[in-house]
Amino acid sequence: MRKQVVLVGAGGHCKVIIDSIDLEKYKIMGILDNFIPVGTCIYNIPVIGTDDDAENLYNRGVAFAIITVVGNLKIRRKLLERYRNIGFKFPNIVHRSCCISPRAQIGEGVTLLANVCINAEAKLENYVTVNTGAIVEHEVHVSENSHIAPGAVLLGSSQIGRDTMIGAGAVILQQKCIGDYCQIGAGSVVLKNVETGKTVYGNPAREKN
Repeated sequence: MRKQVVLVGAGGHCKVIIDSIDLEKYKIMGILDNFIPVGTCIYNIPVIGTDDDAENLYNRGVAFAIITVVGNLKIRRKLLERYRNIGFKFPNIVHRSCCISPRAQIGEGVTLLANVCINAEAKLENYVTVNTGAIVEHEVHVSENSHIAPGAVLLGSSQIGRDTMIGAGAVILQQKCIGDYCQIGAGSVVLKNVETGKTVYGNPAREKN
């Protein structure tokens, strides 16, 4: 029997999740969004309400939620906490084209999209998103609720803090540490450690003034 799941957020990333979810395992009951009108459909899946309807859905037996909001990690964090407090569980979404080492550690609510590669002894904590074509090399540690954008490369033994955005096509050199709540600009090449809360960009990456 398929598990019932609700999608939270009707933006573009929602479409990618629908393409990636294992529909033999999960049945999508609808989408919750605070701004898109009820009845609007994405790939024949309707918006059925707002966040205020989440608890009612849970009480009706929908036990799983997927937070499809990824562009703003502060908002994503608040949504995760709200839905977790209701009681929802967060399934892992793994696209069929991913390459994942059997020695990698994958937490709860992790999303791995098309052509992602996760290598030996990498560790992804809860709610991490690794977007299309990104590479997480051996012994990399990505902390909770961080987003590795399309085409980014995290080289061996690098560490990424929580609630951190690694921009599209960015490269984090081996053994470098990125702090919590950081923003790494698209296409950046990070040669040095980045302190918590910093925004850096460029090649080589430098702190934003």
